[in-house]
Amino acid sequence: LATRPRPAEPSTNRGGNLGIFGRGRMLPEFEEVAFALPVGELSDPVKTEFGYHIIKVTQHNPERYKPLDIEVRNQIRRQERTRREREVGQAYVDSVRDAAEYLFNEEVLASGDTTFSDGLWVMVVNGVDTSYYGKLRQEMPKYTQVKGLEELTSEDKKDLLKTLSLTRLLEKVAEKRGYYQSPEVVEEAETIRKEKAKSLVRENLTDQDYVPTEEEIENYYNEHLDEYTVQRPLHVYHIIFTDSAFATVILDSIRDGADFVEMAKRYYPGEKEIREIAYDLDFISERELSREFFEAANKLEVKELGGPVRTEWGYHIIKLMERKMGRSLDQMRTAIRQILKGDKDEEAKKSYVARLRGGAEVEINDWLVKRYVLTGITRSVATGKTR
Repeated sequence: LATRPRPAEPSTNRGGNLGIFGRGRMLPEFEEVAFALPVGELSDPVKTEFGYHIIKVTQHNPERYKPLDIEVRNQIRRQERTRREREVGQAYVDSVRDAAEYLFNEEVLASGDTTFSDGLWVMVVNGVDTSYYGKLRQEMPKYTQVKGLEELTSEDKKDLLKTLSLTRLLEKVAEKRGYYQSPEVVEEAETIRKEKAKSLVRENLTDQDYVPTEEEIENYYNEHLDEYTVQRPLHVYHIIFTDSAFATVILDSIRDGADFVEMAKRYYPGEKEIREIAYDLDFISERELSREFFEAANKLEVKELGGPVRTEWGYHIIKLMERKMGRSLDQMRTAIRQILKGDKDEEAKKSYVARLRGGAEVEINDWLVKRYVLTGITRSVATGKTR
């Protein structure tokens, strides 16, 4: 069944910008003003069924016509078919609506009082279906806005109530004509029923109301701190010397442009094989070297030189090559929230499954189980053969 045409799409969230549109996209009274309005000018208020509009055209492209080829012909056919379906559908809906018998609570509808009880009747359709004031009160603000009215008269309220009753009227017609018993409708209803059942089961498998608190997130982070900190955060090159003055001389030469690795291979103590590799400590932790060495390296920016630093092994000049950063609470907050939600959902799932099993009568045939459940082998009870 068709409804009256609406604007192509809401523009509220785009500051009223409807974008570029062609004829036939908007309501006729809206288009009549919009397409006649010069670029940059504001229109007077334009009334449509959705309210009042003030229009400003910011761009007006020249109208272009496509050739009447097969594609355009098919498009016109589809549009005409849709238009005709809307007309026929709307005419049918109007006929159903007009054929119904309505009994209104005139006293309530004529009153401007909005404090009536929600359970007070306001309309009876065909002597059987009753509408109540609570539903009317709920829908009146929306109807007022759509119609562009400041307040509703008794007749406006009757029109709203008739519109609200349409769905039930059409259901009655469909029921009388046996549509609910047609194979297509029965199949579709069964599909909807199953999907609804699946949806309800999925809801029970999760904790819909649980939202992790900030305290829970912080506690989880602190309890799993090892997962979010880097055990060996600093990649360091170093050269060790027995004399601090000589270490300073080499450090200055590197700062002046000498290559650190070449200096290490030349001046690092020990055999050539040791000097070739010993300068590169790879990634280190505070526990692996002295506190003084680690603190000095940790103060450096990546690629920065430092030293000389004295340790029990001598004097070191240091170059920080790379730094691995741990993950802060702010970085992990979203992930931890998902973890906590997942844990709570798992609890809800186990609880739901336990309730299902608790209310079910389960009988296990041990004789069959022993013959069929064999590690990776299925045995036929009838023949005793495995396969």
